[in-house]
Amino acid sequence: MREVAGVVATVGMLGVVAAAGGALLGGFLSDKLKRRRLFVLAAAFIFIGGALAEAFAWSLPQLIIGAVLMQLAIAVFATVDQAIVYAIIPDRAESGRYMAVVAFAQKIPSAIAPLIAPLIITIGAVGAEKNYTLLYLIGAVFALIGGLIIMFKVKGVR
Repeated sequence: MREVAGVVATVGMLGVVAAAGGALLGGFLSDKLKRRRLFVLAAAFIFIGGALAEAFAWSLPQLIIGAVLMQLAIAVFATVDQAIVYAIIPDRAESGRYMAVVAFAQKIPSAIAPLIAPLIITIGAVGAEKNYTLLYLIGAVFALIGGLIIMFKVKGVR
């Protein structure tokens, strides 16, 4: 049991480092290059890489790499997403209202995912085995769809 706790702690620390680095570097570079949508798409592809690593992992190092890549991607996305939101607020006088709507919209997937995930991992499952591969693949597809939507549909920022 101590081995599991050590692995969880290590993955957690690596995730924190990756998230901090991704947030700082993603925010800095997107400001410097004035390219927000490009960083969202890059974050989507990094997340896809992490999800694929997790989906097809057969060893602990692969799982750790996948988890760290996904944390990095989430941090880059979150930082640049906030910059996009601030840039496209239509009326600064009512920014609180718009930010509340955005915050609510950002929480919806976090509320729905834990309700849907147990159903997904049972699709094609045999016995006690769960289909986590499908769960990660679906996550990768959603990351791709989200990145492409922002890249090609959001026109207010570069």
